[in-house]
Amino acid sequence: MSKFLFVAGPPRSGTSALTEMLNGHSRIAIGMERYRSLAATGELFTAAEALFERDRFFDWRPEDTSVRLSGGKYHNLYESLREKYDQAIYHGDKGPHYYARANNLLQAFPGAKMIIIWRAIEEVAMSWQRRSVDQSSWPAENDASAALGQASQMFETILRVKTKFPRSVKLVEYDQVFKQGDPTPLRIADWLELDRTDAAYRNTIRSLRLKARNLDKRREPILGDVLDHVSSNDELHELTSRLHGLSR
Repeated sequence: MSKFLFVAGPPRSGTSALTEMLNGHSRIAIGMERYRSLAATGELFTAAEALFERDRFFDWRPEDTSVRLSGGKYHNLYESLREKYDQAIYHGDKGPHYYARANNLLQAFPGAKMIIIWRAIEEVAMSWQRRSVDQSSWPAENDASAALGQASQMFETILRVKTKFPRSVKLVEYDQVFKQGDPTPLRIADWLELDRTDAAYRNTIRSLRLKARNLDKRREPILGDVLDHVSSNDELHELTSRLHGLSR
């Protein structure tokens, strides 16, 4: 019987990289914003499990999502999911804003699990800033200031979700997931009751950690205004401390 797994977190917090890592496991097959638009309309929660039946999952429809699937950058991902879909134990989807719809998701999919990844807000803010300047698909107004302005609300929502669904929701921190030698990815496998020695999963962990390290070396320094905002914000410090405590 299929189980359901959803990945969420504030935009630019590493949800895509975490999903890629999870999909490295032979028993996990989850989409990349596969049903983004249906989550917005609510159909994801009414159609629910039917959307993850094999024929429907690989039946691309324009109303499903605004993310290009067939022939897009996720073409190889979906080809690999197609090959292992029937053998996978967990099926599901990744959507950054799914954490804000946790009530809907976890009611529509009884027994489902959700992994929420979060990241230091100064890093998130700089990622928003880069996207606002360099990417036409990202709203220009979603810059560093916008990220900082939304930080408390995003973190508070995540904490509420974890408090309400302590057994169904796992919090992980970006720096733990992608730090060499950190056991967080193996603990995720344990939490999902999957084989932590899965060779493909371990190879994917190593590959993505190397990629993350190389990307970190090329990133520009964090803007002084961002650092000043974070260092002087007691509320953010408190929220971050609580997130640290729950990300074990």
